[in-house]
Amino acid sequence: MNFAQALLYKGIRFKESGDGRTHLPCPFCIERGKGEDTGFRLCVHVSQGWGRCMRCDWKHRYAIGPVLAKLGMMPDDVDIEASALPVEAPEPIILPKDFIRLTHPTDDLDNEALRYVLKRGVTKEQVRRHRIGVSYSGRYAYRIIFPLYAEGKLRGINARDFTGTLQPKYLLNKGEKYLYNFDPSAETVILSEGVIKALRIEQVTTTWCSASLLGHNLTDTQFQQIKNSSCKHAILYPDPLLCKSRYERVMETRVSELTSRKGVLAIADKLAENWSGRVSVVHPVLHPADDASLFELKHNLHDSVMEYGPVTRTRLFLA
Repeated sequence: MNFAQALLYKGIRFKESGDGRTHLPCPFCIERGKGEDTGFRLCVHVSQGWGRCMRCDWKHRYAIGPVLAKLGMMPDDVDIEASALPVEAPEPIILPKDFIRLTHPTDDLDNEALRYVLKRGVTKEQVRRHRIGVSYSGRYAYRIIFPLYAEGKLRGINARDFTGTLQPKYLLNKGEKYLYNFDPSAETVILSEGVIKALRIEQVTTTWCSASLLGHNLTDTQFQQIKNSSCKHAILYPDPLLCKSRYERVMETRVSELTSRKGVLAIADKLAENWSGRVSVVHPVLHPADDASLFELKHNLHDSVMEYGPVTRTRLFLA
């Protein structure tokens, strides 16, 4: 997201001028003894980066990062270069017109799609509860549709090819990326990469929430979901690459594995540095969560959850 989109997400009032400047209420005025700024006294030049408040005289050569941090945002998730571009209204997220829930298959194709989901280890009860369906036309044609609901609204679509012939295998909606299957009332959340992994882990948990990141990183939107929830403990459930030897990693040198490993460490660092809750990592992991038996998943969550810290980070990085 760009700077203006970040302000919109936080509900901050602002005005934009034609010369690339954004004016907003200054978040530094109170601590500098000037009281609350009810106007738009802080000016940030989004392309040049500098900012200055005409009320409390706060100023910075590279203001976007400090301003976002003061507002509780994650500066690393903001595209500074894109901040000078006009804000576009996000595309509405809607289910495909021909979307049909797989709790009521009507023909052979529906049954084929349902068999694919069940073969991957998802239960019929999960198909019903998570409103899993299928589409045969448009952008998500011949894909399983996993609707993503948050705050009572449809916030995303994760679509997966069930024919074995489509590329890419996975499709996501455009726009903000929320956590899939996140329960804001749960005190513990298990974070895994994919939807089916999260659904498999869900089968061996009771009071814990099993959510999917839908990728290798934790977006600012996802971080805010955790931060604004009752969650006090985040457990990262990675793929088994973290238990490969250094020799195996050098021999394989697959970009996807390196990306995933770096992603797990980056997510853990981001949570540990910017969130007050506990952060843990499951280690070692012998099989991906969508291939592991329920016994193995239960065992890992009971016996292989390590508190994250400098020693654990080094151990995971060198494993």
